[in-house]
Amino acid sequence: MRPRDIANMAKLKGLDIISVADHVCGRNMAVAKKEAEAAGLLFLPGIEATASNGTHLLCYFRRIENALAFSDIIYDSLPNGPGKAAYYGSQLVFNADDEEVDMPLKPLGACTPYSIWEIIGLAVEHGGLVVPAHINREYQGILHTEGATAMRQYPFTAVEVKPRLPMDMSVVKGFKVIDNSDAHILYNISEAVNWFDLKEKSVDAVFEYLST
Repeated sequence: MRPRDIANMAKLKGLDIISVADHVCGRNMAVAKKEAEAAGLLFLPGIEATASNGTHLLCYFRRIENALAFSDIIYDSLPNGPGKAAYYGSQLVFNADDEEVDMPLKPLGACTPYSIWEIIGLAVEHGGLVVPAHINREYQGILHTEGATAMRQYPFTAVEVKPRLPMDMSVVKGFKVIDNSDAHILYNISEAVNWFDLKEKSVDAVFEYLST
């Protein structure tokens, strides 16, 4: 998906806030922020990282500079070699003119060498917070990789639950529960049916909401 198309589709869907949390590589983040702001949307910098045990973690940041520094560390930790473009599609890099300029060659969906604790530590060092992704998915969700009891050993304050999959909501009692699009194609971007109760429309307000 092109950043411009994502922003315009999100606007058509009536959204107020978006995050483009690409796997590991943040090279589209600055363009995505520019396109989001042009569409009147608040942009939350994000990266999705895969822990060494296969758990997917959404890592959110207040500032793009911090998100990019974090993503560089995670990207550099991946092995060299092609990814599964035939299955996942190619993750392309676009410039400010919406032109394709590059394609990362590392397998962006691969596990990093970092544990969940280490990814949390790296994110916090860069001013970020971590939300376990699609926890109720049978692969790469923390309920599958670690279990409900183990999930509570980490300092998570929010979790992402994937809709239309079975979920015992008692497992997430005490957490903020978010429902993201997790869209990999444009028409999967959600309608404006979920919301955060924020003091104001700002990244700081989003962080306050998710971290308390």
